[in-house]
Amino acid sequence: MDLTEKVKVFILEAGADIVGVVSVKHLEEVIPTDQKPLKLLKAGRSVIVYGVHVLRGVIKGKDLRSKRYNAVETCRANDEIGFELSHYLEKIGYESLIIHADVPVDFEKKGMLGDLSLRHVAAEAGLGEIGLSTNFISKEYGPRIYLGAVITSAVLIPDKKLDEKLCKGEECGLCLKSCPVRAIKENGTKENRLCIPEAMPFGLRNILHHFEKIINERDIKKQGNLIYSQDTYNLWQSLISKLGVFGGCFKCMEICPVGKNDADG
Repeated sequence: MDLTEKVKVFILEAGADIVGVVSVKHLEEVIPTDQKPLKLLKAGRSVIVYGVHVLRGVIKGKDLRSKRYNAVETCRANDEIGFELSHYLEKIGYESLIIHADVPVDFEKKGMLGDLSLRHVAAEAGLGEIGLSTNFISKEYGPRIYLGAVITSAVLIPDKKLDEKLCKGEECGLCLKSCPVRAIKENGTKENRLCIPEAMPFGLRNILHHFEKIINERDIKKQGNLIYSQDTYNLWQSLISKLGVFGGCFKCMEICPVGKNDADG
């Protein structure tokens, strides 16, 4: 068993559902953002990308808080896999760096960018494609999967890019129609200013807005009501658990037919 196969077996046994490999050289040429792997690890030669799917019970669930918590846990599972993999690779002599499933992100540029675009990495590694919703879509789970990655100095055998078309675009259009704020556009782009408040209900923008309201409220009783409100509790909970910071809306994940089976309904 060569190193590439060993790495893939290691990741799947650690709990991932999908795994692929792509060369750093290729990603440097094709990733359409400034976030390139060599900026993160100069010795990088390969990127290993993997994913853990969101449980069907989460997707079908009606309790939004529970769904959000499970989204956080799925991202955390990806991070644990990356931690174990990178330590394994370093023990056998290869520099490695984890790319986390959600945070940290770069707030300095327009919108929010992760350290590396995992959806582009996964698409180039043959695990799926970027769909009309701008989400990554895998053949097995559709968009109901969260990704993680490790950049390593190990030279691994890259996987071929998927040549099968998964997303039918406007011909299907279910994600476009189901978006509660109409953020998904027909040309395969997403209007982030509409999406982010829905997808990140307790993100930084709302935290700042809430505390601004508290500071500017001159009526002592109303100010007290704001301090001890449900909004304050939700924001506090988001700070300690990331609950509602990411994975706040699931509409386009729920509706997508790719990767669904009869049990999904």
